[in-house]
Amino acid sequence: MWKIDIKAPFGGYSPRWFKNTNSTYGNSNQANAMTNIDMSDPSALKQGFGITTVTDNSDLTAELVDIGESDRTFQLAIENTAKLHSLSGTVLDNLTNFPHTISGTSVVGQSVFLDVNLGYFYFYRTNTGADIGKASNLDGTPTFDDDWGSTTDAGLKVFTGAKYPVTSIDINNSSYMVFGNIQYMGYYDGVTLDVQAIDFGAGKIVSDMSATNDYVYVSVNDAEGENIHTKGIIYVVSDPTTTTWVDTINVNGKIGATIVKDGIVYVFHQKNASDEITLSYVNGNRLEKLTTFDGALPRYGQVTIWKDLIMFRSDHKIYSFGQIAEGQGNILFSNISPKYTHTSVDYGAIANANGKLWISSSDNSTNHDLSYQNGNTVTSSWTSLVFNVSNGDSLAMIDSLTIYTNALEANAKCDLKIYKNQGQTLVKTLEISETGKTRHVFRNLGLNDIEDFKIVLDYSSGSATKLVDIRQINIKGHNYEL
Repeated sequence: MWKIDIKAPFGGYSPRWFKNTNSTYGNSNQANAMTNIDMSDPSALKQGFGITTVTDNSDLTAELVDIGESDRTFQLAIENTAKLHSLSGTVLDNLTNFPHTISGTSVVGQSVFLDVNLGYFYFYRTNTGADIGKASNLDGTPTFDDDWGSTTDAGLKVFTGAKYPVTSIDINNSSYMVFGNIQYMGYYDGVTLDVQAIDFGAGKIVSDMSATNDYVYVSVNDAEGENIHTKGIIYVVSDPTTTTWVDTINVNGKIGATIVKDGIVYVFHQKNASDEITLSYVNGNRLEKLTTFDGALPRYGQVTIWKDLIMFRSDHKIYSFGQIAEGQGNILFSNISPKYTHTSVDYGAIANANGKLWISSSDNSTNHDLSYQNGNTVTSSWTSLVFNVSNGDSLAMIDSLTIYTNALEANAKCDLKIYKNQGQTLVKTLEISETGKTRHVFRNLGLNDIEDFKIVLDYSSGSATKLVDIRQINIKGHNYEL
């Protein structure tokens, strides 16, 4: 006889799950695959989150590449085109004079910045240059100065594919907007704008920047678009108005997005000659690896903090990473998805703004979307590791399964599917649906000729409001000789 238990605390994705769709490596409570599974409660696997499209979504002409995360009741958001939008509550462009069309030819929006003291700014490039625009009087009738940056100091540098990341920092009672300008870091303190305050060297590209503990961590790559031979360096800057830095952190490969959580700087980077992405954190003057995943390197505008977890976008997937319970390690899981997917370089921004998680997406054609998390979804599934249960000349038979859930309401449903022998054959589908029950027992299954098996939880025929929380799964079986 043998028994396999899948139970809390659930462990997110298994190590290097993306290398094998029939992985056996990891713990029984970890997943080989998942779509929209909420694991923020360590006691159960739950259906992931649904999304609702913002009001006046038809104003969009492309995906948004940056969404503000200020403490104002409204935000700025910028498209991968000439459109600058406002976001109030769950309504797009509720403010007067929005959307604003940035003047210029072949305009590509890059980033936005909001600060009640410093002002409201938007970064963009055209076919002839790049600039910083300034929006004013957003509490009344907004006005726009598209060439504020080049008029106040100078235009921005241009490099195809590069971002103009921007953040804020308060040092010695002074507030600064700091931003990347290709090979430079610039700043604005409310009086002085210097778009080339610090020069990191010709050929360098600022990919992102994060501020914490009176320092700005500026991520710089020595090339853009090249992963094999890219060398990244994180420069630690203590005073944006100086021309130098106080420390550096070498990165073996290309740096993508960075983000600060609880005073710690987290860094997404792609090692040289690797098809994997690594998430690390800054420890002194070195990076400490946390986890790896496959997909595209998250970039500026594609990382945020939501529900005390690091949320990030890679290709068409949105991931959550962090510690979900005291005493437990960090886990990685996927609990929400964008409306549209495509294979362009940019996949749209995510942001935690106005108390909601926002996701921008596009089909790279005529359909564009800005949605916020709302409720749950039935587009939800979880796949276990493959469990090897045969031994030598013996095969295995699954005798029974017991599933523990919350008390199910009417119309709550989840299908548990059993696949055998490297996932080649679906041998049984068990319906978890009986109203009021918390323990669902399936006996005398007699599923034979099993070398190995895996379990898939499928919510597609269930309900987005009557939910099924999986607390534990027990599988019992025995072996027999051929």
